Amino acid sequence: MPKIQNESQLQAAIAQALEPVINRVLEKIVEDNRDLIQEYIYDNDTPEMYERTEEFKEAWETQSAEVTGDHVRGQFSYAPDKMSVDPGAFQHGSYYYNPNDIREYLADIIYQGGAGPLFGEGFWRNKRDVWNRLIKHLGKRRLLSYVSEALQAEGIAFKRDVTASLQVTTTE
Repeated sequence: MPKIQNESQLQAAIAQALEPVINRVLEKIVEDNRDLIQEYIYDNDTPEMYERTEEFKEAWETQSAEVTGDHVRGQFSYAPDKMSVDPGAFQHGSYYYNPNDIREYLADIIYQGGAGPLFGEGFWRNKRDVWNRLIKHLGKRRLLSYVSEALQAEGIAFKRDVTASLQVTTTE
């Protein structure tokens, strides 16, 4: 094991040790997102005009944490390519619209209530904003709990500073 000889080497070593911690936290976020989509979208109502694939709840991914100097960054994002598309069956697309494949826009359509009037009025036209529910669900306490669990799972001893802040950024 190399010796740490200065503060920047110490910060880099700590960041490296935190990489698997961030990956564990991201996986917990994926699980929470999947559960919330199930609860607020799939369990809420059932469409009559098409058969659900339930692929939307699986269309999310993480990018493994990256260490850059003394920073560790992880990412959780929508991955529309994980879903199939069958415009004829109205699954993630339709021949009535251009483009026929709407997977790229599906999260916005569902979350913002952007479904058009093709099938009339119904639950599918209402906002079902799981993104903001996820952010609220995670909150500072739950995220800190996930970080604590991940640190313990990685065998990293720590003491939490109650004055420390947690920075979470979102891009929409």
